[in-house]
Amino acid sequence: MNIIDYITPIRKELEEKMHTFCKSFLNSKTKPFFSYGTPRYLNYGAFDYETKVLTIEPTSHTGTGFNIQTEFDSIEFDNFWSQFRTFRTEFLKKNYPNIKYY
Repeated sequence: MNIIDYITPIRKELEEKMHTFCKSFLNSKTKPFFSYGTPRYLNYGAFDYETKVLTIEPTSHTGTGFNIQTEFDSIEFDNFWSQFRTFRTEFLKKNYPNIKYY
């Protein structure tokens, strides 16, 4: 079985959007965004097969995430989630250690 590397091709845009999302989170004092919109809950939200746009959003607060334009024809959720979780944790540890990353 060939596992597709989902993160490398979108890393630059993903990092840019993660920085924007984290900064917005840190500057937000309103509920429920502050409670449920934490970057530690960012996850796969959706994938549009026609436009190849991947949506990343907090699991329990939809509509507050961001989109990434990809070249993927499809995304296998389990493999993407495993890769994204590792990326997200390392990104938060390195750039925003004050945001809990577990």
